[in-house]
Amino acid sequence: MPRTGPAMPPEPDETLPLPVPWGIRAAGTIVAAQGATCLGLGSWFAARAIGAGGNEARFGLVLSSWFLLLGAAVLAGGIALALGKRWGRAVAIVMQLLLLPVVFSMITTSHQYALGFGLGGVVVLTLVLMMSGRSSDWLNAD
Repeated sequence: MPRTGPAMPPEPDETLPLPVPWGIRAAGTIVAAQGATCLGLGSWFAARAIGAGGNEARFGLVLSSWFLLLGAAVLAGGIALALGKRWGRAVAIVMQLLLLPVVFSMITTSHQYALGFGLGGVVVLTLVLMMSGRSSDWLNAD
């Protein structure tokens, strides 16, 4: 005898991948912007080093190399997150953790309260977006 009444919802298919949460895509966009900012700073430091001489030039080139390398890695991680690649999350979290002492320094010793709290808000927002329940579920689904 056929059942009458409302149809039962289909059983969830465990083999389908979870869609990428919007929080992951938003965090990826923020992290990609951080990487682009790092690349811009690295380029600026390189331009300043080229015009300098002696030890200042060497220091400037080393500093610009560090910023260019870090910026390229963070930009790649941010783009990967925005595209839904799981490996970008590790790069993004490390970048946010590296920015926390910068935020602390801006607020305390540098007395740049607006910039410090602004950057701190971005860092905390990015961490929350990447570590929310849906984002963690997406990361753990395989």
